Amino acid sequence: MKFELIKDPQKRESMKILQQQAELKKQKKMQDALYDTISQQKSERENQMYNVERQKKELPELEKDIENRQKALEEANADLKAAKRAKDEAEIKSVEREIENHKYYLNSLKSQLRMTNKAIKESEETIGAIENSWKKQGIEDPEKVDEKLSEISEKRQATQKEIDDIADKKEQYVKEAKEAIEKQQRETKHYTIEDRVKYYSNEIGNDLKPFAEIKDQIRADMEKKRGIAKAIIYNGRLFIKAC
Repeated sequence: MKFELIKDPQKRESMKILQQQAELKKQKKMQDALYDTISQQKSERENQMYNVERQKKELPELEKDIENRQKALEEANADLKAAKRAKDEAEIKSVEREIENHKYYLNSLKSQLRMTNKAIKESEETIGAIENSWKKQGIEDPEKVDEKLSEISEKRQATQKEIDDIADKKEQYVKEAKEAIEKQQRETKHYTIEDRVKYYSNEIGNDLKPFAEIKDQIRADMEKKRGIAKAIIYNGRLFIKAC
């Protein structure tokens, strides 16, 4: 932007500050976003790691419960066979209810085991995705994520300081703008109307050339268009003849 076109010192100063701060603010915004993203990922990773640890502790107990329930079911099936051989209808019905109960809880335990294993897998995949994302940011060791956050935080503070420092130069920029405007006004007033007429006349005159200097060029250009017209220069005069 050409700040010299802005005649108001305050506006000129404001535009200069905004322009200088624009790129820094863009950097600050990206630094803030990166810091927030890594912080959120750190919290999510910690939660997922806690879940994995807790759920893995549940696995042995679930597996043991399934084993015990399976044995109880096998014993109930053996009892049912014995009751049937004895043709004890009351015992048969009682054992059949026991068997259904064992089957229900066994299926429930197996379902819980599947869900726990699935949850562990999903949590581990989330942890892996976060750690892969960190590697792209230069965090090879997940345990050093706090060091990266500190580094980003320092950059954020340094960028913000640069932004603030530019704003603190307001009075200096206003002073410089006033001086530049006053100088421009003095130089403008120095030229009279006659000076300006002479200046523009010279500018226009410099673009004009005598015909004698350009007649050969005109002849060459016209010769290129022989299919349209023919130029003839006779006694210093230019004639156009249609072909």
